[in-house]
Amino acid sequence: MIRETNNYKLVVSSEGTEYQVVNKFTDVIETETRILPQAIEYITQLQEALDSSSKKEEANAKVSPISTSKVKPYNH
Repeated sequence: MIRETNNYKLVVSSEGTEYQVVNKFTDVIETETRILPQAIEYITQLQEALDSSSKKEEANAKVSPISTSKVKPYNH
């Protein structure tokens, strides 16, 4: 393993010709390249995107509703 983040690891393929960014939880190869600096950039970007998405979800969970009034059921 070359590098690791919270959710990904950067490894060399079994053939030794490519660098792979692998999801640590699913073992899915997210991306693959023969250029090490590019692979490092990929793992960084993937982790940053995931972190950013998590922060947005947390912010949305803290939003309170606009109206707190109860809706009365309509009698048919």
